[in-house]
Amino acid sequence: MSDQANPTQVSVPWLPVRLLIVEDNTTVAMCVSTQLMRHGCEVHHASNGAEALHALQRSSYGLIFMDIGLPDMSGFELAEKVRALPDTKLSSIPIIALTGHQSENEHCLKVGMQDVLLKPAESETLVAIVEKHALPQSLANAGEDTSIIDWATCVAMCGGIEDDAREILGLCATDLNKTRTILDEAFRTSDSQSLCDELHRVSGGVCYLKLPELEKALDVFHQVVGKDSAKMDDMNETYDDLKQAIAHFQELCAAKGLL
Repeated sequence: MSDQANPTQVSVPWLPVRLLIVEDNTTVAMCVSTQLMRHGCEVHHASNGAEALHALQRSSYGLIFMDIGLPDMSGFELAEKVRALPDTKLSSIPIIALTGHQSENEHCLKVGMQDVLLKPAESETLVAIVEKHALPQSLANAGEDTSIIDWATCVAMCGGIEDDAREILGLCATDLNKTRTILDEAFRTSDSQSLCDELHRVSGGVCYLKLPELEKALDVFHQVVGKDSAKMDDMNETYDDLKQAIAHFQELCAAKGLL
C-alpha cells in the first residue's frame, strides 16, 4: 500500500504508563484521559483525595495529575499526604498540578509537585509532561539490564501496559523452571528430539518478550543440537550458556518483584 493511501495518518508517541487523574470535574477528567489514552496510557480516575489515596494502595502509577480544588481536601494537602506515605515507591510518584490559576505555581512546587499545568491542557503539553516525568521512570527498570530484558520494547509488545508486561514476564520466568527440568533430562539422556521440541516451545514466547541474552542462548544451543556432527564440548558449552541466561533472567525477575 502506498504512503498516499492514508494522507492524514499521523504517527503519535506511544507512552506505556499507568496514570492517576485526581479531578472532581468529570468533563475535565474525561478530556485529559481521552487525550492520554490515545497515546497508550492506562488512565484511572479519582474524584477526591480519599479516593486517590485508596487508589494508590491498590495499583502502581507512574504519574499523578492532580486538581488543586478537590471537594474533601485541597490538592496541596493531598500532595503532602502522598509525599508522607511510608512506602517510598508511592511517596516518590511524580505529581503534576492541574489548575486554572498561574499564581498557584510556587505553592504547588513547594508541597512537592513536579510541574504545573494550566487548564485547559492541550494534548501536546500532556504528552510532553508524561515523557518528561513518567516515561523515564517507567522504563528505568531496564536501564543497565537491557541485555537481559529490553523493557521498553517488551512493554510495547504487551500492548503498552507495564503491569501486563510484568505479569507475563513473571509467568515466563516460572515456566522456565519446567523448561530446565525437561532440558536437563533430555540433555542427560542425549534425547535430541526432546531438546529440540522444548527449545522450539519456549523460544516462541521469549521472542515476544524481547529478552536478548536468553533469546540468543536458546538460538545458539538449538543450532548446535540440530547438527548431526555436533561435538560434545560444543554441546556442553552452549548448554552452560543457556542455563546461565535462564538464571540471569530469573534472578532479574526476582529482583524486580515479578516472581
